[in-house]
Amino acid sequence: MLITDFAQELPARLKELQTLWQGHERGTQASLLRIKTIAHELSSLGAAHGYLALAEVATLVEDNVGSMLENFGHNDSARQHALYQHLNALGAMLARPQPDKPLVPGVPMASGADPLARRIAIVDSDADFAQFLAAEIAHFGFAVDHLASAQDFRAYLATHTPDLVVMDMLRPENQKGLQVVEQSYLAPGNSTPVIFISAHDSLESRLAAIRAGGHAFFRKPFKVTDLLDTVDHVLGLERRAPYRVLIVEDAPSLARLYASTLTGAGMITEVLTQPMALLSALDRFCPDLILMDIYMPEVNGIELAQVIQQHRSYLGVPVIFLSAERDPAKQLLALGQGGDNFLTKPVEPDNLIKAVTIRAKHYQSLRALMLKDSLTGLLNHARLLEQLDHEIDRATRRGSPLSVGLIDIDHFKMVNDRWGHVVGDNVIVSLARLLRERLRVVDIIGRYGGEEFLVVLPDTALADAVRVLDDLRTRFAALHQHARESVFQVSFSAGVVEFCPAQGVDRNIVEQADSALYSAKRAGRNCVFTTAGMAG
Repeated sequence: MLITDFAQELPARLKELQTLWQGHERGTQASLLRIKTIAHELSSLGAAHGYLALAEVATLVEDNVGSMLENFGHNDSARQHALYQHLNALGAMLARPQPDKPLVPGVPMASGADPLARRIAIVDSDADFAQFLAAEIAHFGFAVDHLASAQDFRAYLATHTPDLVVMDMLRPENQKGLQVVEQSYLAPGNSTPVIFISAHDSLESRLAAIRAGGHAFFRKPFKVTDLLDTVDHVLGLERRAPYRVLIVEDAPSLARLYASTLTGAGMITEVLTQPMALLSALDRFCPDLILMDIYMPEVNGIELAQVIQQHRSYLGVPVIFLSAERDPAKQLLALGQGGDNFLTKPVEPDNLIKAVTIRAKHYQSLRALMLKDSLTGLLNHARLLEQLDHEIDRATRRGSPLSVGLIDIDHFKMVNDRWGHVVGDNVIVSLARLLRERLRVVDIIGRYGGEEFLVVLPDTALADAVRVLDDLRTRFAALHQHARESVFQVSFSAGVVEFCPAQGVDRNIVEQADSALYSAKRAGRNCVFTTAGMAG
């Protein structure tokens, strides 16, 4: 209901923003303050309700307006152009709002209660296995239906359209699952994916699954986390932030054209018409790619690319040069001095989008390898602390709450000693996946070290953070962990603290969370503590 109310309010917000920015009071301190207030509300509520791209652009608007207010009275065309682009992008998203992924403020909803949850149908007459699989999948935020027979499945399809089907090849009722799919499910135009599972593994069965239109094949028994990785990939649920493109172009009209094209393709852009301000823009915007004109009055693009290469923090950020230069020799020279691609003006919109997408995607993938923990795919220790500092600065600047939780798997040494390090790694991976699935995309999640995880929850007060962490604790304790033929369960303890800039809290927030975590362990583990004591 709250999500629906939020979506219904967006057209009014758009109309008010248009009046503030284009009406007779445009440019006044009062209008800028109101724009900043609206942007702040859209950022917080948008993130909470799953409108992630909208929330991120609203944050850019808020930060840009804040900078303009701090320098009010000084004619700064670069800030004005940046705000113009961000407001245009925000306006387009308000006109056609689309949630990125269902997110829930406070405690995540049970999968069966969330109408936005992706629905998976499990078709298997092995009731024990199907019920186990359904329960495990539901912990990660999916709605799950179990059908025990071909007849049940056909009747189900008359009233339901699942997002994905997991089907046993040799069931139900001793009929081949792939034949059921071929006969009653994979009708012309039906693109819903199917993952086949089977107790038997052979080249023939895998070929049969492929020929029946299957997207993947798993042999029983399998790790649920492996299945869910495939589900995420097939359904396109892997978390990927929108590409961030910094446009360095001294011609404002061209810069706006490029920004509009890329924003329409789902990217976040910032325009820089004063190339000498490049370093501050890089530090503020953190782009995945730089789109840069070569010939500019004060400095040329090749020189700027060489400056970028001198800074370790920006090393590897791809640069696409833009120019009317058509001499292949000069183009190759530019590419040899810091460029990754060369586009000749005028650039076709489709070619611009494709070129930027290819380079930005490659950069994000390489950066993920450098910044993420190899076992869990979460942020590694160093990058985690960098992101924490960034969120603390952001919370301080905006005066918004920020909560931090430190999680530790209970008795993890006993797991390793009894079952071995491979099983211990699987336990760590299962918790990492649970955190990814149940927390918001705007939340920062990382492996702090060993069996410890750190979560940073922007715009979240302590009470809400405690509810989130306690819900995660309950869900993790209910998961079944597997070691050879045995099944066991593990819990975690957590310490949660809030950074509140208005109260002047010190920045040793991780140490405070660690202190709360220590209290949780002393209290018997499998609980969540704040510095004030046991939560809840």
